[in-house]
Amino acid sequence: IALHGKLRKGKGHLNFTQMLESFIRHMQGSCLGRTQRAVIITDSWWCDQYEKWYANIEEVKRNGVYLEGYLIGFGKHVTRIDL
Repeated sequence: IALHGKLRKGKGHLNFTQMLESFIRHMQGSCLGRTQRAVIITDSWWCDQYEKWYANIEEVKRNGVYLEGYLIGFGKHVTRIDL
């Protein structure tokens, strides 16, 4: 989960970049072959960071991981992202 906007309350939240880096480290590192389902939830979509990690995300999916993505928008409206 990456919260960057008004939904972020308190400390300890990851931004979009930190969340993607953590996701890739987990999926291609310590838990390679273990995690079979993953969900990305964010209120800020940073295209440059998604492009940076795109090849890694595709490799995770090729390894059989089912991946879902959701963007929390204005008024807390949630939209599914096709990853």
